[in-house]
Amino acid sequence: MIAVLITAAHQHRRRLSPASPAKAATRAATASGNHAGAARIAFFLVLSFPATLLLLVWAFSAVLDDHSVRKSVVDAIVR
Repeated sequence: MIAVLITAAHQHRRRLSPASPAKAATRAATASGNHAGAARIAFFLVLSFPATLLLLVWAFSAVLDDHSVRKSVVDAIVR
């Protein structure tokens, strides 16, 4: 009895919820089984962001170590 009520409520909610492109894309990816690959890529991107940020900071600090370059960059930003 409870399962029937839950199923009926779920079907009613599904009919009332507006269809969005994101929901349609999510349903299509889940139906085709591509969600695991997408999760792996997203997880890799999230975890590689701090390392990439550290490399960028290191590269900019190496470039901006010269006083003349630092002065020209600061002058360009201030103007």
